[in-house]
Amino acid sequence: MNAPTETMTISEMKTAFRELSGESLEECLQMVGDTANIEEGMKKLLHYAIIYANEVGQPDGQDISQDEQQVGEPQAKKQKKGHALEKRIEELEQSKRNEGEEELKSLKAKDFEIEIPEWEKCDSFDPEKSVLEKRGHPTWITLKESDSKPAVHVNEQFLLYDKNEALDDLVVRNPDTFVSGEIHNCSSAWLDVTKRKSDNMSETVQTWVESGIDALSFMRSFKGNYKGRPFDSDIPPKQFFPNAPSCKSYTSFIRGEINERLKNGSFRLWGKVGECSLPKVIMPLTVEPSKPRLCHDARFINLWTRDLPFSLDTLKDVHRLVEKDAHMICCDEKSGYDHIKLTRESEEYFGVQFGGWVFTYTTLPFGWKASPYIYQMLGMQVTSLFRDQGLNTIQYIDDRFMVFNSKTSSKMANSLTTIDSPIKMVSMVVTSLTTLGYTLALKKCQLIPSTLVRYLGFYVDSKKQAYLLPNDKKEKFMALRETILSYENVDVRTLQRFAGKCVSMSLVIPGAKLYTREINAAISIGLRNSRKIKMSGALLEEVKYWRFVDGWKGCAPWRPERHLQVSISTDASLYRYGVAIMSGKDKGEAFGDFWAKGDIRPIHQKEATAVLKALQSLKLDVQDHRVDLFVDNMAVVCAWENQGSRDVQLSAIMKEIFQMVCVLNVDLKMHYVESKSNLADYPSRKISYVDSMLSVATWGLVDSAFGPHTVDLMATDSNVMRDSEGVPLRHFTQYPSPQSAGVNVFAQELSKENFTGESIDLFGIDERLNDLKSREEESKQTKRRKSLEVRFKKFLLALPNTPTIMSVTPKDICRFLVWNDKFGKTQIHGMSCPHIGEFGIHRCGCAIRLAAGTVHGMVQSLSEILCRHGRGRSWDVGTCSGNPCMSPEVQSYQKSCKDEQAKSRILPKQAKPIFLGKLQKIATYIDREFSRHDLSLREKFVLVRDQAVFKLQFFAGDRASDISNILSQEVKKLPNSSGFAFNHTYGKTFRGDGKCNTFVIKRSEDKIICPVLGLEHYYKWTSDNGINISLGYLFRPVTEKGRVLDKKLEYSAIYERLKCYLITLGIDEGETPHSLRGGFAITMAVSGAVKGPGELMQHVGWSTESSAHYYSRSKSLTDASRVAGNIAKITSDREDIESFYKTHGDISSLSPAFD
Repeated sequence: MNAPTETMTISEMKTAFRELSGESLEECLQMVGDTANIEEGMKKLLHYAIIYANEVGQPDGQDISQDEQQVGEPQAKKQKKGHALEKRIEELEQSKRNEGEEELKSLKAKDFEIEIPEWEKCDSFDPEKSVLEKRGHPTWITLKESDSKPAVHVNEQFLLYDKNEALDDLVVRNPDTFVSGEIHNCSSAWLDVTKRKSDNMSETVQTWVESGIDALSFMRSFKGNYKGRPFDSDIPPKQFFPNAPSCKSYTSFIRGEINERLKNGSFRLWGKVGECSLPKVIMPLTVEPSKPRLCHDARFINLWTRDLPFSLDTLKDVHRLVEKDAHMICCDEKSGYDHIKLTRESEEYFGVQFGGWVFTYTTLPFGWKASPYIYQMLGMQVTSLFRDQGLNTIQYIDDRFMVFNSKTSSKMANSLTTIDSPIKMVSMVVTSLTTLGYTLALKKCQLIPSTLVRYLGFYVDSKKQAYLLPNDKKEKFMALRETILSYENVDVRTLQRFAGKCVSMSLVIPGAKLYTREINAAISIGLRNSRKIKMSGALLEEVKYWRFVDGWKGCAPWRPERHLQVSISTDASLYRYGVAIMSGKDKGEAFGDFWAKGDIRPIHQKEATAVLKALQSLKLDVQDHRVDLFVDNMAVVCAWENQGSRDVQLSAIMKEIFQMVCVLNVDLKMHYVESKSNLADYPSRKISYVDSMLSVATWGLVDSAFGPHTVDLMATDSNVMRDSEGVPLRHFTQYPSPQSAGVNVFAQELSKENFTGESIDLFGIDERLNDLKSREEESKQTKRRKSLEVRFKKFLLALPNTPTIMSVTPKDICRFLVWNDKFGKTQIHGMSCPHIGEFGIHRCGCAIRLAAGTVHGMVQSLSEILCRHGRGRSWDVGTCSGNPCMSPEVQSYQKSCKDEQAKSRILPKQAKPIFLGKLQKIATYIDREFSRHDLSLREKFVLVRDQAVFKLQFFAGDRASDISNILSQEVKKLPNSSGFAFNHTYGKTFRGDGKCNTFVIKRSEDKIICPVLGLEHYYKWTSDNGINISLGYLFRPVTEKGRVLDKKLEYSAIYERLKCYLITLGIDEGETPHSLRGGFAITMAVSGAVKGPGELMQHVGWSTESSAHYYSRSKSLTDASRVAGNIAKITSDREDIESFYKTHGDISSLSPAFD
């Protein structure tokens, strides 16, 4: 190796490094962590290796090939050289040891010196002021004063409201004025808890409460290296570590956190650097940026901290506690570790420095290995107390989950309180925790008993008996996934984050790990070669597969714990599979079948397929059971336990098995069994003449002469006859099989048999019905009806006789309508009022009512509600029964409202029209803003979308809500790209029944307001920026983070955007999106672009002759094209049209005839 390292290639450097060290250069470089520039890192590492090799020398030994001079060299001279080399190595090692000892001695002799970086320094940072503001005692508030709402949004239907007033007066510590270490001021209360059990842990906990935590009691001796320095001592020596560079961007945040900790007492101020003694260990501060959160690196102290193993109850244990419709609550303790104090001597091992000031922790530090153990053990004393009270509860560090089941019992014999309601459960929990010194983080707690609670990041739903995925988690997951898909190459860390999020959803989406095999394989490759991973092939498809989460609203119900067990054994040979039932109602039965002709798959794949066929064959016997399945192939067992395999085909079979297990609600446990003990070995090798079949040619002759046949009465899946198209016939088998229509033809009632071969998929049918039901429940109309029903029920409860839905009378309906007048916005002016006939609310004292149309709509909704409760759709005057909304009294009330408002000269308010002049101003403004270079992609998307929406709505004359419903598939391009044709089939008035609206837009002479150019610009920009709008809704919303959602753009968003432009331009005159439609209609009528109302109705979609338009689509499209051509020409006459309207059509600006 005579060439300089600067001129060596990567291959030469790898070879040279291996010759020197015997190690891989790439692996060493990865261990060092210097992978920013791989080639430079290799040169640097090789350079150091050469220097060290020159210093140490070549190891003892001989080269195999020696030249003549070496062979002839005297042996004594060789030995002398060897001894000299060994002596030199010894001297170097001794020198290093001496240097290390001297360095340790110097550190022990004096305090270490602290260098403060410039970015930490700040003249305004004065922690001594915060010390003066230290809180001596906590402040107290009631739950009512705390404004403690559920930490997550929960619908009213989940909450328990009865007797909630009893919780309002509960007194708790105010979390906004948190004081650390309060449990130590409640030692007498803790004594009542710990003395219940005479065990070592209870005594230890009481000692912690009374005296604080002695950190040295958790220490052990340590000998080893840390960050390149040797250590050998019983306790941590004096040491200083500078703060992490990540703190540089969060200096103001760190100062605020330190000041708050000084005020709540979890930090102690020692003084300024150089003016005070220093603690023994000063740990580095770091910042976790996502929240952000101030942390510190306690790895140095943890080297001397002994291991403290303990177990935690996690989310997967929750479902064992929760019964159907049970009420639950959850508690979060404020700054958990800050509840427990350290002894004064222990504080010296937990120092920190920032901005030239030195502090120590006075409470358990986050990051110290013993902290979670101490906090959990102390908290478990309280958890044990709750469980003795008969409360089902679990604890995860500072998060508590409690559930009140129907079987929740009272406390044991020494009970002082009986928990007979969820409200009492809350009262007992809050009172106990407060008495013991805990401060609750009320904003994170959910103290109103509910059937839906968020705990450890997921929803727990006792009604659905399932875990649910919160929307915020889903959105973060979707954002990360789409970020990955937008790159051609992805770094390992990002893929690891994605894989972790996938696996974390296993409780919500069972089998999630099965769909991360390609991701994990790519991560493994990326870790080995230290390069980014190319997104292609199976990896790309697997990541794309996770897009199903976007629209997934299902759940995986918890499997009920039953003692129903079936044991099965399966086996496979090269030509056949076998199944043996070891326990259950068909115990001792064995069967099997042949593989398809030409199946040459490896044996482990056939073994896995045998498991799948066993479950498919015995699905009725194993449904809702625990199944112990014995297999003599270890690869299959491991693939099931690990949820996947390196073999892609085996993983695909495992996915099919998992889907079958989910459908059948089976708890499948696989076990390995030796082949000689496998009962399914014989049926997997059995051959019989019974399994023979007619040849294809012979069966063709039989079927043509006596057929066609629809059923094979005696067959197996492998030898069943097929019809003329090659499809297996419906058949009966001797034993269960996946495709069998029934077992044993002699046990079948053939006279009632359906020989058509039709099968009923009840699971698919029910799934379809549930999907339609969920869509209906999520519709705006259903939500409005439910809201009205809740309001109506509350009103009925307030009436003197407290009627119910089933006993409500017409008079009650009228009372409810009158009561709702307080929400009205229509003012009924008297004949002598100067404001009669005017819109808006005036200070004239005239009554304000609900509009007559609103009253009519409310009556219709109430009628639907009553009908759903069994009150029918009519009213019987004679018996006074039926639907009271249909009674003469209610109908008369509606007529009176309508007449009253007509006499008051109230007319439906028409939107002020927007003409082409204003549309041009808006379009010009959008074009100018779009050309700016300081806009984000999100802002540009909004601009390019808005201009397309406004132009299209004007020239289509359609409702804004209908424009938002347009699908990209409904838009077709006209010949020669002269425009677009729209076949609008869904909107406010288009809900099936053959109704549709076909209209055309063409290119306009004015390019600024041309709707065709607007749409083309919108589509091109979205395509160039990786947004595919070719399928689904044409116009879509975008989140604050810049994610374009696969949802329609709501009317409210169009309204807000239009008002924003009008106000910004100073031309707002109260217009709404409906104004575009009005301006279009007036423009058509005045300009003569249409021959008469018929053509306008056809273009806009107002025609009621739906069948004629549907079946004569070509003529409609031809007429629509001619009208669109006329529309495109009127843009040059826009000013004349607007002037004509203001002179002849708009009377709102005229002065009164009589002042």
